Amino acid sequence: MINTAIQNQNWYGKIFDELGNFKEIKDKSITFEERSLNSICQKLKTPTKIFWGKHDTLFPYQTAHFLHRQIDDSQVCIFENTGHCPHLEDPKQFSLKLIDFIGKIDE
Repeated sequence: MINTAIQNQNWYGKIFDELGNFKEIKDKSITFEERSLNSICQKLKTPTKIFWGKHDTLFPYQTAHFLHRQIDDSQVCIFENTGHCPHLEDPKQFSLKLIDFIGKIDE
């Protein structure tokens, strides 16, 4: 995982730059942890379904299990035959699983 991150550091840097306003971190008005995905996920208070492709080359599928531990009332769904975009690579199965999840929220 480290080697993949090193090989893709420019790409990851672009993603992180687009995720948030890092000026606040540089100005020390908030910490990096407060801006992090971990901190944001821990604040979620709604049922959450985490969809992930097993062959995601951008973020390894194990990340889904990490996020699951950060988010109360969350579930993980790993798509065995997709990469980073299961909603585009297998839209039928994605839609069925999403509809099922939404339907159970109302019960």
